Amino acid sequence: MYRAGRNHPPSAWQRKFNRLVAKRRWIIGRTLKGLFHGGRARYITGEKVEAELTFKAEAMNLLKAANRIDLVAA
Repeated sequence: MYRAGRNHPPSAWQRKFNRLVAKRRWIIGRTLKGLFHGGRARYITGEKVEAELTFKAEAMNLLKAANRIDLVAA
C-alpha cells in the first residue's frame, strides 16, 4: 500500500490501488496480528522479515486447512 508523504498526497492511481488492496487485506490482517503476533517484525533485515511473514502465512493456511478438514469429517 502507498502512503502519502508530508505535503504530498497520494496520486489518483495510488488511492485506487489502496482501495483495491484494502478489500482483500482486511480479511487476513486481524488474523495474522491476533493469532501469530504479526503486528511488528522481530528482525531488522529484509530477508528475515520476509521469511517470518512467509512462515506465518503458511501457518495460517495450515490452520485454515485443518479447520476445513474438521468440518468435512463431522
